[in-house]
Amino acid sequence: MAPEVLTGKPANEKSDIFCLGIVLWEALTNQRLYDGKTDLEVIMKAREAKVPPLASIRDDVPALLDEVIGGALTKDPDHRFESARELMRALASILKAQPEPTDSAPLARSVEKALKIRGD
Repeated sequence: MAPEVLTGKPANEKSDIFCLGIVLWEALTNQRLYDGKTDLEVIMKAREAKVPPLASIRDDVPALLDEVIGGALTKDPDHRFESARELMRALASILKAQPEPTDSAPLARSVEKALKIRGD
């Protein structure tokens, strides 16, 4: 959940963008963004919305991708993307700028590397 939802505010498109940011961050790192021994511990971490940069875990993640996902995971909803469409356009521009193809082969290599980082 987005930090503002955890404080009682209603969910909206910007809280959905935060949640999508979590999915992207976790897919790229193969780690939980917020983890804890109890649900309460996880909720408290999520309310703080402290997000380690992707580059601290994956040195092969382009800086621009780290920036875009970080923008989706900003604690203050006013500083997130205005819409899911805006986030999609930012992600698409990163794909277009990549020197190597963005088909299934590079994706498979990325997933394989993430699994090695995790030790699976």
